[in-house]
Amino acid sequence: MANNTRTTGLVLALLLACPAAGCSSANQTEEPVVWPSESVTREITFSSGDYEIVGDLVLPGGEGPYPAVIAVHGSGPQTRNSIPGYWDLRNTLTEHGFALFSWDKPGSGESTGNIDLPITQRSAILSDGVSLLADLPEIDSTRVGLWGLSQAGWVMPKALESTDEAAFMISVSGGAEDSIEQTTYLVSRQLLCRGGTDEDVRIVEEVGANVFKAASYNEYRAAAESVYAVPDIQLVYPFEIVGEEEWSPPSPGVDIESYFDPMTVVRELSIPVFAVYGELDKNIDPVQGAEAYAAAFATGGHELSEVELIPGVGHTMQEQESGCIGEPAGAVSERYLELLDKWLGLMATEL
Repeated sequence: MANNTRTTGLVLALLLACPAAGCSSANQTEEPVVWPSESVTREITFSSGDYEIVGDLVLPGGEGPYPAVIAVHGSGPQTRNSIPGYWDLRNTLTEHGFALFSWDKPGSGESTGNIDLPITQRSAILSDGVSLLADLPEIDSTRVGLWGLSQAGWVMPKALESTDEAAFMISVSGGAEDSIEQTTYLVSRQLLCRGGTDEDVRIVEEVGANVFKAASYNEYRAAAESVYAVPDIQLVYPFEIVGEEEWSPPSPGVDIESYFDPMTVVRELSIPVFAVYGELDKNIDPVQGAEAYAAAFATGGHELSEVELIPGVGHTMQEQESGCIGEPAGAVSERYLELLDKWLGLMATEL
């Protein structure tokens, strides 16, 4: 784990969705499908802060203005159509008369910037993208929604703190706790995937977060030494134990990337939300996530919101045996596609 709590944010935000090994569990090579002649794709460039963002707006056939969805990436380098399940998403959206806006992440494809942008900057870009889309004459500004995978589970709620132009949100394998807690889950699952014992996992789950959240150096030192002694921990998350003179207490108000809990926003949302998780997910805790969203929906005002936990499915909604990173993945889950189709149909008629 990291040397100092003040430097964990960006590392955690990236690791929680795609650790050093990368999201190789997902087979992202998909065959494009042939679209109806009435479907139109238009490239759009917009500025957000210091960045130029380039993407595609796909308009369905028929008459506009169209409801629309912005696709929000997870971590790592991603282009406008490299999102796992992109073609299935695009097909489902256009069949229901939705437009789709997806762009190259900063530092990927034709967009400028850095792929390691923190969540706060990614959310600002998303907010600008929502405003841009809502201003287009082809788009129904009252029905612009968000779809996002993995790290987008932090990016979308953060953006929703500053924009009221989004009409709904679809979170696929999205984080539902702060990234320190989520990384603790990821590290424990990767230890299991490497053959770690239940005791190894117990230690990481019980004290791993204290490496970052300890209020005193003695508490930090005890947690760090316990985790450091776990076999294979350096292969999963290499770190060094720092001395008291190098250690600093946690700063939740400064290190927003590590301490931002998206559920603080989700619980206050009045828009419909669809949250879906794969039961085998080893990156994002699917049980915690599904329970957190269900609890948020139970507070009232969420008659159209739904949460689903799908068996036999990994982080990117693809069928797998174990969900471990590096394991070959099969087809996109038919159950996920059925649920997505049903819920988008609901949004098309109820909003």
